[in-house]
Formats: sequence, C-alpha cells, structure tokens
Amino acid sequence: MQNLDLYLVVGVLMIVCFVLLLSVIGLLISQSKLNKKFRRAFNRNNTPESLEVMLENHYTHIKEIDDRYGLLVQSMDELYSKVRPCMQKVGVVRYNPFENMGGDLSYALAILDEDNNGFVLNTVMTRESSRTYCKPVTNAISDYPLSDEEALSIKKAMNPESVAKGRRTRSNLATE
Repeated sequence: MQNLDLYLVVGVLMIVCFVLLLSVIGLLISQSKLNKKFRRAFNRNNTPESLEVMLENHYTHIKEIDDRYGLLVQSMDELYSKVRPCMQKVGVVRYNPFENMGGDLSYALAILDEDNNGFVLNTVMTRESSRTYCKPVTNAISDYPLSDEEALSIKKAMNPESVAKGRRTRSNLATE
C-alpha cells in the first residue's frame, strides 16, 4: 500500500514537473517574441540606440514642433490685428426709387469693418441722371439720417443670414 502511495505521489510530481516544464518553454517563447518586438521598436535602421537617446531625440523634435506652433500662433495674432480694421462686411440692397418707372437700378451699399465702422453708398438712378450719396457709419449708426434701403444694407452687412433675400421696393421695405 505504501508503495502504491509512493508511486502515486511520484506520478503526481512528475505530471506537475511536466506541466511546469511546458510553462517554462511557453514563457521562453513569449520572452523571445517580446525581445524581437522590442528590438524592432527601439532599434530602427539597425543603429544601436539606447532608449534614453531615443527619448531625448523625440523630446527635441517635440520642442521644435512646439516652438514652431508658438510662431504660428504669433503670426496668426499679427495677421488678425492687421485684418481687424479692414473692410470685411458688405451689404447691398437694390431697389426702385420710383414706382411704375424703370427697374431696380438704384442701390444702397454698406461696407463695414469688424467693429461695424465704415460707410453707406447710396446711388439713386433716374431717367435723366444718377446721384450718389456717401454717409459715414460708426458702430452701425450714422450721424446722418438713413433711408430704409441704407439701413437695410447696414443690417445685411452685419448679419447677411438674418435678412431675407430678394428685390426691394419702397412699398415692400415699409412692410418689413
């Protein structure tokens, strides 16, 4: 009986040793694969380079990119400060100043900068002549009285999406 128990214990120990041997072989294979991946990742172009040198190179590259980004932001700020006072907004309203006469040949043209400063140009066409008036605009307001068409052209220049499109006459301007 004791021999049987001894054989049983030895058999179990042999199975455990065999399983452990297979586990060690599996671990060696996994380690070999990881070493190959590590060499591929950190030893490009077959140049022996330490991880520290690679990290320093990457840090230098990132620092260069960060410096260039800072220069780009500075350039954008300079461009924005130069463009800000330029005329950027335009609104045009074509209209017929006299019912039953001609077409929509007259127009009011508003040209404004970002702060809604600029001017309104109004050209009134008749059969005999044309007249052009120019009125300064500051903060979307003129010191001179504005016609309905001039006011609408300023409104269109400030926010073109909010104004309905289409031709305007004095009669339908009064209803808007």
